[in-house]
Amino acid sequence: MSNLENEMVSPDPLERLITMVIGRETTIENTLQLLDAADQKGLIKMAGYLFHDMDELAEAGVGMLAKPETLRMMATGSKWLSLIKSFDPEMLGSLVQTVSQVAGEWESAEPTIEVRGAWDLVKALRDPDVSYLISKVFSVMKTVGASMREGEGGKSSVSDRQ
Repeated sequence: MSNLENEMVSPDPLERLITMVIGRETTIENTLQLLDAADQKGLIKMAGYLFHDMDELAEAGVGMLAKPETLRMMATGSKWLSLIKSFDPEMLGSLVQTVSQVAGEWESAEPTIEVRGAWDLVKALRDPDVSYLISKVFSVMKTVGASMREGEGGKSSVSDRQ
């Protein structure tokens, strides 16, 4: 008679259990270790709460999804995720490095360029790095302004006004 037949035939529950365990000691030991680790991490208790409150959780989840605020929040999150994915990793590295340099300059006790009057301002504006940054700032302002006007229904573009 095979083990499976013994499991089905024996009326004694302990005998059937012993028959099922024979040859599976390693599997049972590994399962018990896994259950112990899950219990130590609180996963078994969490699963118990989840199964006990399944109906209430499902009802609360459906209720939350039905709210317009939740849908707007999910749409906004999706847009932010798309925006982040569109960034070039090299550009982000360069941006982080620039922000770090700016923070270092901001924290320094003495500025590298001192402007005490109109003549110092003219000299600062003639610096190629300062001039480049000012040009970039005005270019960004022009692009943002054009985008805002288009969003309001105006049909302007950056190239049309240059």
